[in-house]
Amino acid sequence: MINVCIATDVYDFEKNKVGVAQYVKRLINTMKKVIEKEKVDLNIYLIHYFKYEDNLYKGTKEIICPLLPFIPRKAFTILFKAPKLLDKYNIDVFHLPAPNPLENFYFLLKGKFKKILTVHDLYLFFSFLRTKYPLPNPLKFLHDISWKPSLAMIKDKVDLFIAVSNNTKKDLIRLLKIPEEKIRVVYEAQAEIFKPLKIKNNPIGQPYILTNTLTQEIIIAYYKLKKMGVDHKLVYFGKNTWRSIPRNIKDIINKYNLYKDILILGYVPEQELVRLYNCADIFIRPSYYEGFGLPVLEAMACGCPVIASNVGSLPEIVGKNGILLNPYDTNAWAYAMYTLVTDRMLRKKLSRAGINRAKEFSWEKTAKETIKCYEELANNI
Repeated sequence: MINVCIATDVYDFEKNKVGVAQYVKRLINTMKKVIEKEKVDLNIYLIHYFKYEDNLYKGTKEIICPLLPFIPRKAFTILFKAPKLLDKYNIDVFHLPAPNPLENFYFLLKGKFKKILTVHDLYLFFSFLRTKYPLPNPLKFLHDISWKPSLAMIKDKVDLFIAVSNNTKKDLIRLLKIPEEKIRVVYEAQAEIFKPLKIKNNPIGQPYILTNTLTQEIIIAYYKLKKMGVDHKLVYFGKNTWRSIPRNIKDIINKYNLYKDILILGYVPEQELVRLYNCADIFIRPSYYEGFGLPVLEAMACGCPVIASNVGSLPEIVGKNGILLNPYDTNAWAYAMYTLVTDRMLRKKLSRAGINRAKEFSWEKTAKETIKCYEELANNI
C-alpha cells in the first residue's frame, strides 16, 4: 500500500472557484474514484492546518497540522511539526500541487518520503508580464517576488516534477535547469459539465464574443472590428469586476468609447459559464503567456470556435482546431474575428474540430497518470 500526502490548506476552495484550487479539487476527487473503481493500493492523506468540512476530505485520511504561534507561522509549522506527522503516518510520497513560497518549505524536510511538485506555469520568470498584469495588492506583491527565489531554493530537493504541458516542461528545463528525466507531463482537463448544449435563450440577448482576458491589444482589435460594421458585444468573465480592471485597460476602453459594448461579468458559476460558451460566436484568449490554457479547452468542449495567442502552451492545446495569432497583432485579431463572425460554415468546422480535440483530455486520464507518478516514486524508495 502506498501512502500519498497532498498539501491542500494553501487553497481556500470556497473562495477560489478557478485556477489551481479547482485543479486540486478535481484531481483528488477523480483519484478517489479511480482508486475505488480499479482497486488501486493507494491511501490519500490530505494535510492542512485547520479542520474543514468540505466534501473533498470524505474518503481520504486527514492530517491536521495546527499552526504554531511564531512568525512566519506556516514556515515554522512545516519545519517543526510536519516531519513527525508525516513519519507517524508512514508517508511514502508528498505532493505539493503548485509551488508556494511558504509551502515550499515541505521540500526542505528530511525523511524517507519522496517529494513531487506540480508546476502549472513559470510566468513570474518573465519580467515583461509584470508590466502587462499590474500587481493588485501588497500581499500578492510579496508572494510574487518571493515565488521565484523560493522555487529556485527547493528545486534540487524535488524528486519528480509534474508539468501540465510540454511548454511548461520546456520552461522548467530552460529556466530552472531541471533534468528532463525528472519531469513528467500530465495534462489538465475540462470538467465534464463543459459540453455542447441546445440553448434557446441567449444569456446576453444579442450576438457576442466571449473572453476571460482583456489586453490593450484586444481592445484595439475589437474597436477595429466594430469599425468593420460588426455589432457583437465583447463579454468578459473572470476574477475582475469593472472596479478591479487595471487602469490601463479602463483608459483604452474609455478612449475608444467602448464601455457600452464591453460587458464585464466578473466571476461566473460553472453552469452559467457553460451557457456562455455554448451561445458565444467565438471565444478569444489573447494571452501573452500560458502554462496550459484551461478556458480554451472548456470553450472547445462546448463547441465554441476559438481564437488564441500563438504563445506558451496554447498551440500545443489548440493545435489546428482553432486560429492562433500573435497577441500583439491587432489587425490580425480584428480580421480573424471578422472572418469567424461572418462565416457560419467556418464556425461550424472549428466547432466540430474543437469538440473532438477536447475529447482527448479527461480528469480520469489526469488522475491515472498522476497515480503512476506516485507509484514510480514509491517503488524507488
